[in-house]
Amino acid sequence: MYKNKTFVDKNIFTTIILLFLTILIIINPSKYTLATSNGITLWGKVILPTLLPFFFITKIINELNGIEKISKIFTKPMRKLFNCPGIGAYVFLMSVLSGYPMGAKIITDLYNNNSITQNDAKKMLSFCSTSGPMFVVGSVGVGMFFDIKVGLILIICHLLGAFLNGFIYRGKKEKELTILSYKIPSKNLLNDSMFSSINAVLMICGFMCIAFVVIEIINTLHLNTPLISLLNTILPHKCGGEIINGILEVTKGCMEISCLNLPIAFSLPIISFLIGFGGISIHLQSLIFIKQFNMSYKLFFVQKLTQGIISCAICFLVCLFI
Repeated sequence: MYKNKTFVDKNIFTTIILLFLTILIIINPSKYTLATSNGITLWGKVILPTLLPFFFITKIINELNGIEKISKIFTKPMRKLFNCPGIGAYVFLMSVLSGYPMGAKIITDLYNNNSITQNDAKKMLSFCSTSGPMFVVGSVGVGMFFDIKVGLILIICHLLGAFLNGFIYRGKKEKELTILSYKIPSKNLLNDSMFSSINAVLMICGFMCIAFVVIEIINTLHLNTPLISLLNTILPHKCGGEIINGILEVTKGCMEISCLNLPIAFSLPIISFLIGFGGISIHLQSLIFIKQFNMSYKLFFVQKLTQGIISCAICFLVCLFI
């Protein structure tokens, strides 16, 4: 009875919050329409052209069971380092090449195909949820700092951070391999793979739009002001607002920090943290997939937080010597 009452109370509270947000949008529709439009624009320019081909190709590979040989080749090193199946090497490679949220997508496909267990999926996500060189080197390094060396430093620190993060969450060694039976590929392989891929990128678009609207609401209501003030008090350079924006949406935060002309030894570790953490917008995209193997967002959030902190620490040390 108590649990039911608590559940009802939470529903009422959530409903009130959502009604309040709806009223805000109705009062100033142009502002939030623009925010939604910005989300769609970013999705159309970056997510759709880069992720759709990867989603389609990797889905076919998974359905054809073409990863079995890869799994066998890397079984020993993956078991030794991360206590997970050898297929983790394939997931890590694809995640690095294509960026967020490819790792979460492939891990979910493997789980749905009965190729890995739930525990394996959680372990692999700790080091297979990464950004890619197109964003880190291209967009941040060259596009924002106009220096490819900056991009190379950030991508190296980012990948090292992911590697060490996976080692932290490796868990206990399992007695037997957890690769299970592979299913028979669908007769309509191309159609099913394309449908699955398009559905995935459209869901990402929806979550990105919601994230942009939420960010706009937070900024409008100044809900982030106390935290910004705290960060500005702690940090030697006042960039609390930019960091908070990066925690919400990583691209926005990186762009704003790069425009502040801060010392490179300060700005790069901060950006390294943001890229490792991924931003709430990236988290929402990943949630589309990880909920399918019942991974709690709390665990995923902690994994991304530690990955960001490790990447930040590595970048700080690198900046001391370069």
